[in-house]
Amino acid sequence: MEVYVHLGIHKTGSSFLQKVFFPHYTDNVCFLDRAKLASFKEYVLNEDDFEFEKTKALELFNEAVGANQNCNKVVISDEEFYGNPYLAVLDRKRNFDRLYEIFGKSLKVILFLRNQQNLLNSLYNQYVKTGGSASFKAFLNYKKYPLNFRVPYLLYDKYVDYLIKTTGVDKVKIYLYEDFLENKSDVLNDMNKFITNKSNELLGFSNFDKKVNASLNNGNIPVLRFLNKFTKSLKSPFLLLHINAHKLIRKLFLNLRFGLSPKRNYILTSLTSIDDVKASNTRLKKCCTRLELQKYGYLILDDVT
Repeated sequence: MEVYVHLGIHKTGSSFLQKVFFPHYTDNVCFLDRAKLASFKEYVLNEDDFEFEKTKALELFNEAVGANQNCNKVVISDEEFYGNPYLAVLDRKRNFDRLYEIFGKSLKVILFLRNQQNLLNSLYNQYVKTGGSASFKAFLNYKKYPLNFRVPYLLYDKYVDYLIKTTGVDKVKIYLYEDFLENKSDVLNDMNKFITNKSNELLGFSNFDKKVNASLNNGNIPVLRFLNKFTKSLKSPFLLLHINAHKLIRKLFLNLRFGLSPKRNYILTSLTSIDDVKASNTRLKKCCTRLELQKYGYLILDDVT
């Protein structure tokens, strides 16, 4: 059985893949949605290092596959395997090591990357949307539980290099989120070929333009961030007002067609952090030459053409 693991990263179309694209598979390719995958994911991500056992993980995985034991290909997808961006993404190597220990040479990997400045803006947007109340400055600098964002989350090169060296270059498929936005059909067909091994199979995309996981208008971030100080949420579960109050307010703000304050982008301004991103992208460009980083404005060192 071949196992295809979509590792995310966050804010790169994962919800679309999980809710629209991967579920279209039938017959020999089985997709384990988040409900089926929950126990396996919980074990892989949270089991203590001294208690973790490959056999237990495989048992949970086989339970998730269930009646679909005849599938010769299984697809699983969860961006938490890449690590939690709000908790220092400390375990992304350990998470992958566990997946490789479990599945070995049958493991194949799908990874989406995104321009770091745009990704950071989207991560902060998501943080506020799900209940966060820290200012952008605090978001970048707090460095304690329950908020510990670190720039290494945005540095892709060493992670990509590790995936390739561990599994083999032919078992790792890397896409740019910007390519996905520009030509979804091409990216999905290429991914389908990677999964099915059928080079001549093209998919129809009648419902693949569906948009999921709506973003918050950045102009409404300051207002929602203030209201989040009073309502229970995923980011702040012990506040005064019931979590349903947060859900209702969030729904209202997601449906607003205008911003209540001037719109702004939340991006890195630290020259040290920017230089780190430039250096990482430059190494990534040398590692994965087919990725058109400069086409989409990825930060690259000036002396690289």
